[in-house]
Amino acid sequence: MSEIIFNRIITYSGLASSNATIIPTYSVLIPSNTLLFPGVLEVQTRQVKVGGTTTTSATGNLRVYKNTTDSLSGATMIGNMQGVGTATVYYRQGRRYYKLFPNIDTGDGTYYMQGIAFTTANPIDYLQSTSTIAQSTTTFNPFVDNYILISAALGGTSTDSVYGSFLKILYYKES
Repeated sequence: MSEIIFNRIITYSGLASSNATIIPTYSVLIPSNTLLFPGVLEVQTRQVKVGGTTTTSATGNLRVYKNTTDSLSGATMIGNMQGVGTATVYYRQGRRYYKLFPNIDTGDGTYYMQGIAFTTANPIDYLQSTSTIAQSTTTFNPFVDNYILISAALGGTSTDSVYGSFLKILYYKES
């Protein structure tokens, strides 16, 4: 049976964006030496767009990043869960899974994070078998503090705003 090593649930509204500037609506610290075991990281979040604009400039973006600092500057995008639509009130929920594992071939201490193509706009990790979308892999250092950041931004200048509604992060240790 798998064991949950790390969990964090946030139910308060995240920071709001009312323009095309990408801001971190949520940021979660994963302390160093927490994810030392091979396993699966699950990130689930919801974003809400409110306002009266139904044009393209009022669409939003829901993205997931990883970084070793609490900032989007220098962060690596590891998930693009599509945009929030043009309705006056719109909810976008997404869930992504990432496999974390050490490089056992070289034994050099390098760890990796692997998931569905990080830039692919899809709210979940389900893809049709005929899809040409591949997996993406990036390095992940479990020996330092890591942050998972959820971003919000509108597609352009608008009177609307987009913000996080909740965030859930779980890490399941391989059994």
